[in-house]
Amino acid sequence: RKQAQSIDLTSLEDEIVRQVRLQDEHKLNAAIAQLVQAVRLSFQSKTDTQFEWARLTSRLAGAVSSEAGADVTLPDQTMPQPDDQNFLRAMSDWLSLYCLTCIGILKGRRNQENRRLSLVATGYIREHFADSQLSLLEVCNHAAVSLSHFSQLFKEETGKTFIEYLTEIRMERARELLRNSDRMLYDIAEMVGYENPAYFTVAFKKHVGIGPREYRKQYRQGS
Repeated sequence: RKQAQSIDLTSLEDEIVRQVRLQDEHKLNAAIAQLVQAVRLSFQSKTDTQFEWARLTSRLAGAVSSEAGADVTLPDQTMPQPDDQNFLRAMSDWLSLYCLTCIGILKGRRNQENRRLSLVATGYIREHFADSQLSLLEVCNHAAVSLSHFSQLFKEETGKTFIEYLTEIRMERARELLRNSDRMLYDIAEMVGYENPAYFTVAFKKHVGIGPREYRKQYRQGS
């Protein structure tokens, strides 16, 4: 009879839960393989293995609920009942599928949350773009999200950085004012968030391709 090895399965479980949270499928597969190998070397009974899997899936369900919200629909925790010959392989495949389903839920909920934060942020920018002191930090504080996380999710959701998006909104409004009003350039610059009219002119030309005076002249000649 082979000698069973005493192995700390808890640390292996911890790694699986961690990789599900991180949504790293490659490292998750390696962690599951390690756990399966440890179970194989421990020669534990089918009942003990099923208990091990039930404990792990309960932890995973708890992790998903804590991150995605208590209202999320969790994967089915009903385990297969394979024959002895295919037992560990079938249990391994089932655990992999369960973990991947958890990752799918987390990705879906995070994408949903990212979209919500992006809408909150873009709405705030559109409302406050005329404030020359509007900053990324102010938007983050309004959305209650960290600077580093926000920068990444904002670019993913809008395809633009904060500065690119803010500049686009300001220039959109500036073009509208140039077309539909006789306001002086320094007034328009202030109305779209630029304290320095010269800097506004440079920014406008860079964004539109021509200066604000030329833009207004061309528009009126074409009207």
